[in-house]
Amino acid sequence: MGAKVVMARKVDTAATVKLLAGRPCLDFVNTVDWRTSEAPVELLATYGDLLAWGRHAGLLASKEAAAPEGPPLDRALWAIAWSAAGLLTDGEVGRVKQCAGPGCGWVFFDESGRRRWCAMEDCGNRAKARRHYARAKAADG
Repeated sequence: MGAKVVMARKVDTAATVKLLAGRPCLDFVNTVDWRTSEAPVELLATYGDLLAWGRHAGLLASKEAAAPEGPPLDRALWAIAWSAAGLLTDGEVGRVKQCAGPGCGWVFFDESGRRRWCAMEDCGNRAKARRHYARAKAADG
């Protein structure tokens, strides 16, 4: 019987989600939180969410996103597509990895070649806590 994945990371909003993937296109992929869990969360459910994320990610100027008619949808999407094209053509697509945290599913660009987690303070810390708990339980017999 498999262990049930418990989601302990606070679910963010489009305007607060961590931007830790190293490339805008990968940060865009990470707007589906807990992608490989039983309950993934889509953070960009509306056009307003996309605008908020675009501002947060630095792809849209605040004044541009606050205009009554809003910027054209393609402005933020163009920056994401450009980032993806660069990633696919720069010869380093092999450095794109998926977080090893159960249920997480976030992707990131691994600059070091050794990274396993989306963020040490999230999935990495949970893995360390699970190992500590297992050792303590085994020691108690």
